[in-house]
Amino acid sequence: MEKLICKIDGEILHEAATEAQLICEVALPCFGGPGPNSFMRFQLFKSAGTGSKGGYMVRVNLGADSGGFEPHVVEVKRGFEIHAAGECESKILLEGLRRLLDVAS
Repeated sequence: MEKLICKIDGEILHEAATEAQLICEVALPCFGGPGPNSFMRFQLFKSAGTGSKGGYMVRVNLGADSGGFEPHVVEVKRGFEIHAAGECESKILLEGLRRLLDVAS
């Protein structure tokens, strides 16, 4: 079980964190990677709470042998940016996120 973290004005509200269950997992191969563990794993967690304690968390991991660029998140004022450099890596990232969004909608 994971925790869905709430953040307001840059402050993490630990008391507002709620448990979140894994509801979907997708692993997509990274073609051209150096080994058998060349993949990108996408996980979608849904909060057990409702209202302001409801919500989702997305986790993206790379397999041990995955080469190339790593996707990462940059925090900006009142938001975030998702960066995925590389043509192959960015296509896999978008496909994985699309599959998770299909489950969530």
